[in-house]
Amino acid sequence: MQRLILYFLFFSLIFFSSLSFAQKDYIVNNAGDTTKGQFKKQLISGLKFKPDGNSQYEDLNYDDLSAYYKSKDSSSYVLKVIPTGKKPIFLERLQNGKIKLYERFIAGTYGYMGGGSPSQTIWYASKDDGELLEIKTNNVLGTREDRKNNFFNLIGDYKELWDDFIAEKNFSYEMIESYIKKYNYYHKYLLKK
Repeated sequence: MQRLILYFLFFSLIFFSSLSFAQKDYIVNNAGDTTKGQFKKQLISGLKFKPDGNSQYEDLNYDDLSAYYKSKDSSSYVLKVIPTGKKPIFLERLQNGKIKLYERFIAGTYGYMGGGSPSQTIWYASKDDGELLEIKTNNVLGTREDRKNNFFNLIGDYKELWDDFIAEKNFSYEMIESYIKKYNYYHKYLLKK
């Protein structure tokens, strides 16, 4: 029995100590200062944040932030101006490298008798922190050819990769992300840029 208790205490100690070293949520203010803490999602008011050392959660003032990270799902959000916008909004950063990939999700609205609008997923990308280009959407507005040209402007300088992409004949979200990963790998490890 004592041996069982010792095993329990040993494994409990390992489990709880590993939790204390887990990655934390954080926010980055406009001055570039990072504050670690913990997020809590509120049903109506959005996210609340409790900085390390504080006992209470606070409402986030998004005007004071340039980025934030949620460890629960390892998601990173960055303040960016989209091509059709004037004011910056938070986009989820899906890939970080020479080419950065961002996602904007707009929840659909559903009204009485089936009216409303469907959800939209829009992907933007930029090279070397240049302007954002729309490269993929499930929205019917705009042309696929324009988005394909935007994608070419991002990866077209690596001709073999572009040729492989065209040969795939697949312009899905998954395929686009895989080619951005390949492009970033090429520049980081093969060209060492």
